[in-house]
Amino acid sequence: MQYDLMEQIKKWRRGVCKAIPAFDAILYAATYEEDKSIQTLGINNETLKIKVNPEFVAKQTEADITFILAHEAAHFLCDHLRRRQAMARQEGDDYRHDLATGAQEYAVNTLVESLSGWNTPKGTEYQPVEKWKMLAWEEIYKEMKKDPANKLPPVLCLCGGDGKDGDGKPQTGVAQMIAEQAREATTKTLQQGISGQPPGDQVGELRQLLLDRLGLLKPPDWRRQLARYLTALDTNCKHFDPRSIYRRAMCDGRYMVLPNLASEPIARRFALSLDNSGSVCDEMFTQILGTVHSATQQLGFKELYVYHFTCAIIKRLRLTTASQIKKIAREGSGGTDIHEVDMQAKKDACMFNIIVTDGYVEWLTSYAVPTLVVLTVEDVQPPPKVHNLVGTVYVS
Repeated sequence: MQYDLMEQIKKWRRGVCKAIPAFDAILYAATYEEDKSIQTLGINNETLKIKVNPEFVAKQTEADITFILAHEAAHFLCDHLRRRQAMARQEGDDYRHDLATGAQEYAVNTLVESLSGWNTPKGTEYQPVEKWKMLAWEEIYKEMKKDPANKLPPVLCLCGGDGKDGDGKPQTGVAQMIAEQAREATTKTLQQGISGQPPGDQVGELRQLLLDRLGLLKPPDWRRQLARYLTALDTNCKHFDPRSIYRRAMCDGRYMVLPNLASEPIARRFALSLDNSGSVCDEMFTQILGTVHSATQQLGFKELYVYHFTCAIIKRLRLTTASQIKKIAREGSGGTDIHEVDMQAKKDACMFNIIVTDGYVEWLTSYAVPTLVVLTVEDVQPPPKVHNLVGTVYVS
């Protein structure tokens, strides 16, 4: 990408984030690519790549292009590609792609206006409609379908980024995981910003977003939480910072990426320390191994050290293929002490250590390597936040 265009994008991004701070997570996690084959701007729903047509943006005012960048971030935040694909599957032959994309345009412009206080660019055909302000895009779509004569022109900036909806198959890998975390971070920031605001005062797409994304009525699934931590550990295990899951910094006109979506993960050797004291049931043990197995398949690794421990390490294994993980069996029972597995992980030069335990232990005041604690009992005292403790996951 040309230097001048990237400098302009950084300027527009600052403008968006000043007006809508919650969009910081998305726009700093995104990569940007010059592409004259698209007509405007487009964001990839799974990899967070924003393609920019330099000829299009050159013709726009700064206010308009800043709004458009926020508009693309809002498409991504609301997961419009996935929701549109779900509508297409639900309706089959009755699905109207032109009305669905148009309804999303109306909803997104209303959302950006409500969050920023800006006006939608005058040139767009999708000016917010007052009677649809409190509707999610699916509801707007159904209203538009009531008139069979309704027909809308193609939308130029689809959230798929290439003008196509694709096959609906989710992408895998670090990029997709970071994109999902950016979406979650933005949603939570938005929720904090509107705390106390009655749901009836929220525009429809924002209300639907919070209902869809936050899952207020159920706790987060521990498997997903564990996989998220594993990805964060793998991509930035030396200096873990939760913001680095989704945030990019700009330095000296060059990308300084934490983590770089295009780079290879750096953690290729890690430890899995398994408490064999007897408080972990077989079903839970199998589920934990399944989650670790799935994450290692996605992330790739060269070596996994498995430490079976009670008061000391009773067995040490070195695995080199992901398929071996599911064959791990417990080795006994007894008391619990995590100090030795912490030291062994450092001795084996592991980039991080996952300690699976019931929590009836004396927690350390610091850890030798970045460590994730997986607790199998909920009513125990969690480990204190100390050096190299990345996080705690409760398995239920």
